[in-house]
Amino acid sequence: MYDDNYRKRFTSVVAAIYSKEIETSEAGEEVRFTHIHNHHDFEILVIKKGKARFVIDEHTFFAEKGDIILVNPYEIHSAYALTEFMPFSYYCITFDLSLILASATHPSTKICQQMSEGTMKFHNLVKDSEISNILFELEDIFTKKEEGWEFFVSSAMFRIFGLLYKNKKYTLMPITKNHIFTKKVTGFVEDNFTDNITSTHAAEKLGYDKSYFCRIFRKNFGKSFGEYLNFRRINFATELLRGGSSVSEAAFACGFNNLSYFTKVFKKYNNIQPSKIEKD
Repeated sequence: MYDDNYRKRFTSVVAAIYSKEIETSEAGEEVRFTHIHNHHDFEILVIKKGKARFVIDEHTFFAEKGDIILVNPYEIHSAYALTEFMPFSYYCITFDLSLILASATHPSTKICQQMSEGTMKFHNLVKDSEISNILFELEDIFTKKEEGWEFFVSSAMFRIFGLLYKNKKYTLMPITKNHIFTKKVTGFVEDNFTDNITSTHAAEKLGYDKSYFCRIFRKNFGKSFGEYLNFRRINFATELLRGGSSVSEAAFACGFNNLSYFTKVFKKYNNIQPSKIEKD
């Protein structure tokens, strides 16, 4: 569901798009297609076929064809396709709000700033056919990449947020201690996840008592610091492998110093051996 590969591949546009389809499954009533995680990017997901359950900051939403899921920065989320409604497919757009903010002009600058600071939260489940149609247009634009496609992507993104704002699909929020904590920690991990860091290093660097840090981290992220760190490292390793890196190169580049442990963690998150990852 989340992939920050656009940071390398699509530096000329404000967003990147990717899709996934699950044909069938006999493994119970649900198939998880994203682990519990959060990130500082904004995420828009639209259902193309089937039905899914999303858990976002402990709130549960059911979405079906045409429904839109919005994940605000730092919101903890996971997602599960319902096997009763297979096949299931979706596509997802992820982007850094600063990319939009950098190209925004008054009055949209203020709105983008509120989004970036977390004082404006968009509704997680949106049913709006006009926005859905724009999202399907975006998929076609990204697929074809015809002359001038980057301009159409930027234009479509502003149209989407314009409609969300116009139709009041948002809530204004105060800045909380939890939000400040989450933003600081996420920034620290992004800057240092390839280094040999631990919860002790993070707590000390950010000015927290270790026991308090670990307790509040689990409360806000739904997992331990070590689990979150490994998740971020495996995401990065996956992109390196797809880009042509060897397993050992990817393991050491993303912060692991033990190849067998890297393979074990990689399989835990991706359900596949790192050597089986297909190259782009």
